[in-house]
Order: sequence, then C-alpha cells, then structure tokens
Amino acid sequence: MNKLSKTTTKFTKIIILLKLAIISAGVIFVILHFIDNNQWYKILSYFATIAVVFVPEGLSFFGLKISPQLHLAYLLFLVPSMIFGIDLDLYRLWDGYDKAIHLLSGVFATFVMLEVINNCKIKDRRFAFLALISFVALTAVGWECFEFFYDQIFGGSMQQLIRSGVEDTMWDLTAAMSGGLLTCFSWLIYSSKNGSK
Repeated sequence: MNKLSKTTTKFTKIIILLKLAIISAGVIFVILHFIDNNQWYKILSYFATIAVVFVPEGLSFFGLKISPQLHLAYLLFLVPSMIFGIDLDLYRLWDGYDKAIHLLSGVFATFVMLEVINNCKIKDRRFAFLALISFVALTAVGWECFEFFYDQIFGGSMQQLIRSGVEDTMWDLTAAMSGGLLTCFSWLIYSSKNGSK
C-alpha cells in the first residue's frame, strides 16, 4: 500500500468515527427533547444535525466528489457550528462565539472553492482569486439568509434579534469575509512562491 492510500484510509476511518459522533449527538438531543421539551426544544435543529452529516454523500450522488481532506474539514466544522453553536445555544450565550464561527466559515468556504478550482485545473491565479472571494461572499450572504429564515420560521436566535438584526448581520459578513480574505491572500502568496501562473 503506497503512502497516498494509507493517508486516504486514515482519513476515511476518522471521517466514519466523526460522523458516528455527530449522529450520536443528534440522536441524544432528540431523546432529551422527548424527556424535557422545555429545555431541549429545538427538535428540527436536532434532526438537521443528523441530516447535514450526509451532505457530502448527497453531492456524490450528483457527481460532485469531494476529497477526504475536505470531507473531514466539513465534519470538523459541523461540531462547533451545529452541535455547540445551534443545538447547545452557544450563539445565544456568547456573541464572540458567533463571530469566530463566521470567521471559520470564510476559511472553510475558501477551501471548498479551492477544491473546485483544482478540479477544474484553473491556472490563472487572478481569476482564481476573484472566484475565491466571490464564493466566500456568496456563502456568507447565503448563510445570513438561512439564519434570517430559520429565526423567522422556527423561532431561533441566530441573528440575535435582541439587538439590531442589521448590526449582527453586518458583523457576521465582516467576520466571514475576513476569514476568507486571510485564507485567499495566504493561498496567493503560497501559489506565487511555488511558481503558479
């Protein structure tokens, strides 16, 4: 077995374990909801935690395969964003947590688009940089729309509507774009040093 195969096998094992952990957390939250639905009241969120684990498989069904590294990064992102942030209400309890997750979302969105760029064999760094920034912005805006509709429909508190919703949205977008820009410039410097066009 060559080094690449060993690395892929290692990632696969970690991915399976992490998926089982996230699904188990979702199932535990569902059970707690039926024990005390005043304390554990977000049943749709708990089911969503279980469902979002399978997004990479859904993409594969439509012919969009992702690397084991990106698959692992996605699952690692779900732990602080879904389990701790939404299910355990850290977004509501600590405003800085929300901004940290949005910063990470910008980093993650950049890595997602980098995988697309690499798969499409795009060599022009200027075009790639524009595509990266555009995707980060689109992802950040899309997430804010999701937060708004989630709060409106399910009575959530992702947009911290105690304060101005616009203020929270703008800080979230700023955090996501900051994470994306930092990652994009890091990639640009790295690719320049490695002689890409």
